[in-house]
Parts: sequence; C-alpha cells; structure tokens
Amino acid sequence: MTRISQFSGWHFGRLTHLVRHGVSGYSLTEMVWVIALMGVLCSIAITQVGGTMGVSKDAVAREKLEMLNRGVHAFAQCAGDQITRPTLSGGADEILVLHDLQTRLTTNPTPGSPFVQPTYRPLTSSDTSEYRIVWTTNFIYKLLSPGQSGTGILVPFDGSDIGDPWVAPPGYNPGGR
Repeated sequence: MTRISQFSGWHFGRLTHLVRHGVSGYSLTEMVWVIALMGVLCSIAITQVGGTMGVSKDAVAREKLEMLNRGVHAFAQCAGDQITRPTLSGGADEILVLHDLQTRLTTNPTPGSPFVQPTYRPLTSSDTSEYRIVWTTNFIYKLLSPGQSGTGILVPFDGSDIGDPWVAPPGYNPGGR
C-alpha cells in the first residue's frame, strides 16, 4: 500500500530555500516613510475633527431652538393666542413655557398638541461655557452661545435632556389662563 503525502506537489527544496534566505519585503527606509506619511495625515484629520465638533454642537443647539419655536408658533395657531408668561428669573419662565407646549390642550382639543414631546426634560443653567435657550419678551426662544451671559434651558449633547414624560398636574392651564 502506497501512502500519499498531503504535501505532494510541494517542492520542499524550494520551500527551505525561501525560509533560509528570507523573502523580499519592505526595507526599513520604506517603513519610516510610510509611518511619517501616516503621521502627517493623522495630524491633518485631528485638526479637522476639532472644528467639526464646534459646528456640530451649534447645529444641534439651533435645531433644539427651532423645535421650541415651532412649538410656540403651533400653539399660537391652534389656541388662537400667544403664550404669555411673566418673565421670571433663574430659567423658570423657560420651563413654564416648555410645560405649556408639552400639555395636551383639553379646553380646546386640537390636533398637534402637545407641541413639544413630553419626554424632552431639560435642565436650566447659567454657565457661560454652555449653549442655553432663553424665553424672550417677543414670545420666542433665543439661543445663547457660549460666552454670552444669561440663564436658560441647557442644551446638552449627551442625551441627558430626554427622560420620563412630563405630566401636567390636575387643573393646569397652559399659558397661565
């Protein structure tokens, strides 16, 4: 009985020659050039990412501002009245107006209410290094960029402003009516 080797067809002499004398590859100089080129490309990419983060945060803050102002305008159209709240300190007026937008209108049931998702549960802040949204006397929200002073709704970028839905207490009247 003849046994057939699993390596039949290989030329062992050639294989041992490659192992002994080495296979041609990249030289040390070529590897240094490749690593240097990768370093230059990484440094360009890292500086671009830093600028992109600032633009992205600004876009997210403006989108939240637009969400709130769309809710204010929809409330005014459906209820036939603007939201009028006294200007309070410490960000309380921003939260009161937000709760008005998150309340389903029961006195005059209209499609579309609540005008802002009840799961939007932001905090207030006066930290000048953060984006904040403030309620103005012109019946709209305004964005405060980092560096501007004022207290308003904090715009976080980690999703911490989403939580359990806000539920209006019994007898709650949107807009202070």
